[in-house]
Amino acid sequence: MPIMNGIELIKKIRGSDQNTKIIITTSKNDIPTLLEAAELKLFKYLLKPINYIELKKMVEESIKEFNKFDTVTLDNIKLSNELIWKRDNFELFHKNILIKLTPKEKKVLNFLLKKPNKVFHYNEIIYEIWEKENEFADRKTLKTLIANLRKRHESIQIDNVYGFGYKIILSS
Repeated sequence: MPIMNGIELIKKIRGSDQNTKIIITTSKNDIPTLLEAAELKLFKYLLKPINYIELKKMVEESIKEFNKFDTVTLDNIKLSNELIWKRDNFELFHKNILIKLTPKEKKVLNFLLKKPNKVFHYNEIIYEIWEKENEFADRKTLKTLIANLRKRHESIQIDNVYGFGYKIILSS
């Protein structure tokens, strides 16, 4: 790699993201390099020359692992460099300053953060936030709630997937 080696790249990725599945290909088979790479939480590695069948299998395994990822077990979720969601008490902080949210905004944020980058259908969100409590809501109500939540802080990135639903994006 012209600018940095693979280990440096992995360290850079791990500096902002501990969950990305990383598969490396390397021509180095010396033990110290492989141990250093393993300490950086690699998903898999392949020695060159690459066996494409094995690479395909590793990518498929990585996708399965990624799809299992769920933030439910995390106490604090980093939405951006300065924005933290504290799941244990449903609080959002910007630089350690509490951002006030309504109870429904908290519920929506917590629900979307169960699976970042997953698109949740409008009806699924409405059911989870309102109907479970025998309350009524429609897409317009949900749209207003999402708009209000976005206004709370510019780092809250909730994307609309036209005609389907919403997903939350975690930025670095």
